[in-house]
Amino acid sequence: MLFVVAGASRDQGNTLLNLFYPDHDNFWLGLLPGVPAVLTFLLSGRRQLLPRVWYSLRWLLILAQVVLLCWQPVLWLYGEPLSGIGVALVVADIVALLWLLTNPRLRACFAQEKD
Repeated sequence: MLFVVAGASRDQGNTLLNLFYPDHDNFWLGLLPGVPAVLTFLLSGRRQLLPRVWYSLRWLLILAQVVLLCWQPVLWLYGEPLSGIGVALVVADIVALLWLLTNPRLRACFAQEKD
């Protein structure tokens, strides 16, 4: 969202980006975990054409969520201060991972259809 707003306001885009992400490398690293979700969204309309790819995307989403769940504690170990936002992100990551692993309706969306 921030990326879109920064791009739309050409003159103030760099100022907005510096306000939220003073280190631009962290901004681009922050976008990486969302790539599997965007890929899944883009392929959702073509899941019948690529059933094996679609099936494996669930596991890619789970892997990305595990990486996100481990990322924040690693940042804390390397000296980032413990904050309420960080704790809330870890809790949200735990809920999302549990949902990806246990929700039967979501599992059915990614299930391979038997001929």
